[in-house]
Amino acid sequence: DVVANGAVVKADPSGEVCVAFGGSGAIDIIWDQVAAVAPATISAHRPNRVCDTRQNVDYNTELNQCRGAGHTLAGGQSRVIGYGQPGGAVLGNLTAVPSSDAAGYVSVFPCAEPALNTSSINLAPGKGVTANAITVKADYASAYYGLVCGAYTGSGWVDLIFDQTAETLGIQPHVPRRLMDTRW
Repeated sequence: DVVANGAVVKADPSGEVCVAFGGSGAIDIIWDQVAAVAPATISAHRPNRVCDTRQNVDYNTELNQCRGAGHTLAGGQSRVIGYGQPGGAVLGNLTAVPSSDAAGYVSVFPCAEPALNTSSINLAPGKGVTANAITVKADYASAYYGLVCGAYTGSGWVDLIFDQTAETLGIQPHVPRRLMDTRW
């Protein structure tokens, strides 16, 4: 299968970025760079796993309400998955680990707002683990100050893993607006 994804990556002091493969066998990688920004614009850093809802994970995530047993999402449920400067952008890689019968979508949004009907990840029965780069606005409502949530809409269940890679006030994200859908 050919799988595409986006990434926000911090370059080393010489301006270089390395790509590594952590599996078995051989793969081909195609990298299309679409932007470079001044370091002061985006606070990029090594990926920081701030959320992992899988049950038997021995990983110290920063968001305790998102960690381990009992935090798997069934249809209609949401969880805090990340954080940033209120009103700013949170960037990272979101991975969905679904049950074999999962069919639906994961959306990401500021926590004080209702879950969206736009998808960050789409799931179908038997599709398996799926990842996508996301950019989302951190909440600025007092009860959810700086928090980002993920929700699952569909059947079956899904675990979420969020590796946060950057935060910025230099990008002003908004609620997703679907500009094109050729299915209809």
